[in-house]
Amino acid sequence: MIFFASCSFDSYADADIVEQLSSRLNRDEDQPSGNTFDICDIEAAIDSLKAGKAAGFNEIVREHIVYSHPSLIVHLKLLFNILMLHGCVPDSFGIGVVIPLVKDKSGDVSNVDNYRGITLSPIISKLFVV
Repeated sequence: MIFFASCSFDSYADADIVEQLSSRLNRDEDQPSGNTFDICDIEAAIDSLKAGKAAGFNEIVREHIVYSHPSLIVHLKLLFNILMLHGCVPDSFGIGVVIPLVKDKSGDVSNVDNYRGITLSPIISKLFVV
């Protein structure tokens, strides 16, 4: 995890994510608490994730979050608000495991063009972006 010293959203290549998070900050400027995420946002993000998907490198899946104690949602809200306040995210949010999948099982499995890659990302980073 990186510390909040010298990082910013500007260093990330995905402009869509930066735009979404910036609009979220602007939406909540009129709130005196300064929070950008609330409990309903976290719950909606959890509900939007598909069940039965493979885990990322940290071996945490959606079901771990769904069946955990409700206080986890509060902790995620606090974490996400702190990340937004400081303007950076942990390095582990950008780590993904790329898995090659065969496109056509009856085709030539030794041909590189017969594969496509999928990336398994950490569930917490998916919640943050959703």
